[in-house]
Amino acid sequence: MMIMVGIFSQTGFFEWVAVKAYKLSRGNVWTLVMILCVFTAVTSAFLDNVTTMLLLAPVTVRLCKVLEIPPQQILVALVMYSNIGGMATPVGDPPNIIIVNDRLVKASGQLSFGSFTAHALPGAILACLAVFPLIKVLTTRSLARVPNLNEQREIALWRRTVAKLKEETEEEREVKKRLEDYIVALELKMRTTPASGPVDITTLEHKYRIADVPLLINSCIVLGSVIMLFFLHSAIQLQLSLSWIAIIGAMAHLVVSGIRDMDEVLEKVEFGTLMFFAGLFVLMRSLEELGLINWIGDIVADLIAAMPAGNGRLAGAVVLILWVSAIVSAFIDNIPYCAAMTPVVYNLSVPPLNLPLVPVIFALAFGTCLGGNGTLIGASANVVTAGLSETAGYPITFNSFLRTGAPVVFVSVLTSTVYLLVFHVWI
Repeated sequence: MMIMVGIFSQTGFFEWVAVKAYKLSRGNVWTLVMILCVFTAVTSAFLDNVTTMLLLAPVTVRLCKVLEIPPQQILVALVMYSNIGGMATPVGDPPNIIIVNDRLVKASGQLSFGSFTAHALPGAILACLAVFPLIKVLTTRSLARVPNLNEQREIALWRRTVAKLKEETEEEREVKKRLEDYIVALELKMRTTPASGPVDITTLEHKYRIADVPLLINSCIVLGSVIMLFFLHSAIQLQLSLSWIAIIGAMAHLVVSGIRDMDEVLEKVEFGTLMFFAGLFVLMRSLEELGLINWIGDIVADLIAAMPAGNGRLAGAVVLILWVSAIVSAFIDNIPYCAAMTPVVYNLSVPPLNLPLVPVIFALAFGTCLGGNGTLIGASANVVTAGLSETAGYPITFNSFLRTGAPVVFVSVLTSTVYLLVFHVWI
């Protein structure tokens, strides 16, 4: 997917979309953020949220560069809505895919594609609406325009480079002196050049056009085919895994793009992000082998079994599974956690407890999807977005993500708790 998105970016489509979104917002940055958040949530319902952020993060970074706005907080808001929107359908988030394809859940016949969406979509919409005011409060300060932002970043970059240079030889001292002189020249130019005025939409539309229409058409065909296969993968019995679909799509994209230089292809791959995923999955596998995730599941099951029978037990099970899943998924990648917890939750629906399957299984789905917003490592989309942002020169730190993620998780999980209790327990 990284290769396909990288080739797609050469068409100028991302810049063109960014300008159109800004035009639609009529220059209001908060309105622009709202448009991007809604679009991200809707897109994530039909694509997996990692693919969605691979497509939208470059758009956001380019637009913020033009508007001279730091993109980090906007990217965090988008990935939050990507994770929330992804829980609306079985194909929107990996935990949902795991749940609907579980052998026991599938054999029960209670969760088809349509029924899952019918139960999950209202909860996703309510969570999105509840989080909007919170996102506005948390992001408003960071939406202020910073004059000469790009020049300031360039100066900061050269300063870090100078700080790392040694002065052991005459050549090194000469290079360092020239860089210092260049920094002084940049600072002087920034002070003497007046700050640019409001962004002119007409100028942006003239500057950022579709650069390669034939490549755009071919890219849309290839990427659209891959997305369609992603969407149909759980509906029809394909003999290809999602990874093989993406690999074949990337190969087809390389053929139609005419790229012959492998270095040009490899530079589009976020190897740092992939290595982080590799280490994270090794860690998750280690926790599975240690029995930590199964231990958490056994404790949850024992607590539910100790509750008094009746509606109180069902309500307690929904609340406990939802909040435990959200908290655990914030610190442990939600994919292995969901895979380990799905059989545990299913066992609650058979003797001796005989709880209804739908409320408890959706408590698990909502908890794992929403809990991924808690920390930078809670969901795969978070890591991908942070990697893309850092590559563009705008690092997202763990603490800065946590400051937004923790309140968002609390509000969204609280909203989902009310929804599940009202519509799946009491009514």
